[in-house]
Amino acid sequence: MLDAAPKTMSTRCLAKRSLIGFALLAVVLTPAVLGSHRVAEEMRHALGQLGSADRGWVSVAVLCFAGSLAFAVACWWIVTRSCGAHGRRLDAFFRFGVGAIVQILTPARLGDAVRVALFARTVDAESPVLRVGGAYAMLEAARALSLAVLLTLAWLLGGMSFWPVAIVAAIAAVVVSVARVTARRARDGRFARLFEAARELRSDRGAAVTLVGAACASTLMRVLGASALAAAVGIDSPLAAGLIVCSAVDLAGLLPVTPGNVGIAGGAIAVALSARGVALTPALALGMLFQGCESAVSLGVGVVSLCGLGGMPAARRRRIVLVGGAAAATGAAATLGLALFV
Repeated sequence: MLDAAPKTMSTRCLAKRSLIGFALLAVVLTPAVLGSHRVAEEMRHALGQLGSADRGWVSVAVLCFAGSLAFAVACWWIVTRSCGAHGRRLDAFFRFGVGAIVQILTPARLGDAVRVALFARTVDAESPVLRVGGAYAMLEAARALSLAVLLTLAWLLGGMSFWPVAIVAAIAAVVVSVARVTARRARDGRFARLFEAARELRSDRGAAVTLVGAACASTLMRVLGASALAAAVGIDSPLAAGLIVCSAVDLAGLLPVTPGNVGIAGGAIAVALSARGVALTPALALGMLFQGCESAVSLGVGVVSLCGLGGMPAARRRRIVLVGGAAAATGAAATLGLALFV
């Protein structure tokens, strides 16, 4: 009799949350369904425009996205070294790549959680997950700084609104202040392990500067890739369009609710470009092409990484990685071909 009330309250609470979730889903989907007939024609035009996209610029974009991932791997390498992780750079690339493929196939940025778990296995210290989790927090701080720089450039050069810059800057300032105060007061226990990377980076200014530089370089390569795709579909001022695209995608990625943020990021790109005077057809085409190219690169890296972390002998693993790399490149080319020739 005493246990019945808590179970009833729990069931009622779950029912209420489910109803709220369905209501929110209906609020989101109803306008999309009602306006789908308006968008359908533009989508057909956008798919047709993909077939006429410049292949040279698309190839440049794929290389830029690969460079962006390379700098992202460098960021993870730097922060995990600060919390005691060991291993070779190639091993760090494999662990990052497995997270990349999980990121594409699952919502809520679960790929980063997988990366934290994989890198924690290389830490020979107490509470390795907490240590790598603290390192990940430092990585997110560097990403927030690069996002603030990106939004500022988009505001100055691309005509983007100023309020996202102000909000991101305010949130980053609050987070950094809280982290600094907590890191100074936490001398032992779990919080001490959580802020181990923060203390190490604060004592090694060179590593901290390198981390921020790698994060900004990763963002820059992504902007260049988006700009190349904007040029491929014939959008005027491709650099400004690339800044707006990456700003919209990063802001939409703060609340990832679909696997790989598919659909939401493309919609954010179309809305942001349309608000800046770009026609809806090329804006939709750029959104689909951006997510297609970036996903193809991430999947390619993920396939290679899955082969690399198979626990095989070094010689055999190298052969499989080469074969997997060739297969991933073929798959990426096929994905791009389907996107361009639909």
